[in-house]
Amino acid sequence: MTHLYSSCSGLIRVHSYRVPGVIEAGLNLDALTVQVIADGKHLPLSLLQLIYRCKGAEKIELITDGLEFAAGDLGVMKLLSRESFAGSVATMHRCVRTMVQAGIPLRQAVRMASENPARRVGAAKKGRIAPGMDADLLLLDEKLDVKWVMAGGRVIRDFDAQKEA
Repeated sequence: MTHLYSSCSGLIRVHSYRVPGVIEAGLNLDALTVQVIADGKHLPLSLLQLIYRCKGAEKIELITDGLEFAAGDLGVMKLLSRESFAGSVATMHRCVRTMVQAGIPLRQAVRMASENPARRVGAAKKGRIAPGMDADLLLLDEKLDVKWVMAGGRVIRDFDAQKEA
């Protein structure tokens, strides 16, 4: 299920009955995996905690909904009317950080950002650190900021080296 809570129908009342919507189906049905924009703007920490309790780490995929100018901590882009989000500008490490702030263990947050989405799209050599995998890695510091990026086993961006230059 794409973008859980974002433009998804929720519980409504029809006469004296309550009718569940797409949100409740996503949380309740074990067969469904949900995608969550965990940028700290689309969903509050309390909803991220609820989603985690309902689905567990194996049924959540973190997504950024990132626009082309994704830049970490800037937040979201809004429509001109300011009534709705147009998309996130968060990068994936920010989504992992937000899940950790919600109390989700780091290992589980990383799984939701890497292994789960890779499995969903059939990228067999992505999403895990193991022999034979592509060795696409990020090194994060204690604040969960990116220190360097490795693609195909080669460091392609070293943020510490850039600061020194």
